[in-house]
Amino acid sequence: MRMGLHLRCLRKELSTTAFTTTEVLRKVFCPTTHPSELASLAEAATDVVPQLGLPQTVAVVKLFSQHGVRHEPLMIGCFWKIFKSALPIESYEGDGGLMQSFAACTAAAFHTMCSQGFVHDPQLLAVGLGRCTECAAHMTFPSVVDVYQAMKDYDRKFFSLAEVGLHSESVNEQRRPEERDDDSPTLFSSQPNLVDVLCGELESRLVAIGREAHAQSAHDLERLLKSLAVVGVSSGSAMVALCELVKPMAICAELLLSMLTSVHTIHARVVDVLDHAGDELDIEAERTELVKLLTDKLLHEGGTSLFRNCNWKLVLDYRKLFEKHPALSEDAPELWDAVRTVRVSHKYAVGSNGERHRLGGELFKNRYAVKVKPITTSAAEVERFVPPQFKTWRGPAVHNNRHKTPKTPRRVAFGVQKISRDYLKKKRRKFTPSVW
Repeated sequence: MRMGLHLRCLRKELSTTAFTTTEVLRKVFCPTTHPSELASLAEAATDVVPQLGLPQTVAVVKLFSQHGVRHEPLMIGCFWKIFKSALPIESYEGDGGLMQSFAACTAAAFHTMCSQGFVHDPQLLAVGLGRCTECAAHMTFPSVVDVYQAMKDYDRKFFSLAEVGLHSESVNEQRRPEERDDDSPTLFSSQPNLVDVLCGELESRLVAIGREAHAQSAHDLERLLKSLAVVGVSSGSAMVALCELVKPMAICAELLLSMLTSVHTIHARVVDVLDHAGDELDIEAERTELVKLLTDKLLHEGGTSLFRNCNWKLVLDYRKLFEKHPALSEDAPELWDAVRTVRVSHKYAVGSNGERHRLGGELFKNRYAVKVKPITTSAAEVERFVPPQFKTWRGPAVHNNRHKTPKTPRRVAFGVQKISRDYLKKKRRKFTPSVW
């Protein structure tokens, strides 16, 4: 009887704790699922990932990263599944839609991997860079922006398969002699920089997208310019492509400020230091054309009176940009005239004397909880600190000093003192005492 009860309870517990694939996916993708509950489902989702397709796997990665749930076995398993998945087989009469969706999934996964900091595994990073390089020719503009933003978050100038070889050698030394893989010593001696290879493919794709002259999102262009400010460009053709992308766009004043700030920090990326001539004239010329195109588009849509009714902080930010980059006033003189002629209150233009920063560290922490006394304006609070002898004091105007003869007579103004009968007699006795 007791054994049967235990078996029934055990069967009930197993039925409540074990989830099927459908239940796990339904709970994971439910919009009302709390992040803490999502973290508890990570173990079950790790077992479900091998059964998912490529778009569902990318959706799982995005969902967990957006909610801040960092479960490394799940995330790394998803990344390996996405980067090692087979390429789709395109039909001859197809338009490349399958390959574009595959490239979009790869770019989204690579962006999530770099933004969340999963770059400590050289093998996974090498596979991700290689797969993005392979799919770069089929990427759309948002996918290119995602990969560029991933390279901005990665923020490294060099990565080659030699690092993977060094990592595998360190792992190989920990194995037994019969399990070691003895590779050739010259296998990783002349490996190319995968960062330069990927950036070159992305620039080629960016030039091709610019030639298509399709309308793109202004927000994606802003993200791209911020990424290029960190990654850089290798030639002026990428700047020409940016000019082609800007032409059909509608740009507001706030967006233009962010774009101009990023455009002036785009630099030339040096691929080969020994073969670099240091000539950036083509990039500077195309940068000037891009600045003129951006400012002309804004002033053509809003006119010179665009900044008169806008926020004062935006006007001051534009002035700071012109102060930081003096060449901008030569490239966009109409924008400079529109910004500098707006009247801004002096208290906003001058600003505070300086931000007060409290020094950090254990040395400057308060050891005691000191209660700060509040500032009060009532007289009752001030009366407590006044000595009692001052409370009974009255001023000289209160007393009648006419009938008193002080030792030191006070000076009386002319016409105020009362003239007595013997006034002249007293004066004579004072000045000529020998006569009187």
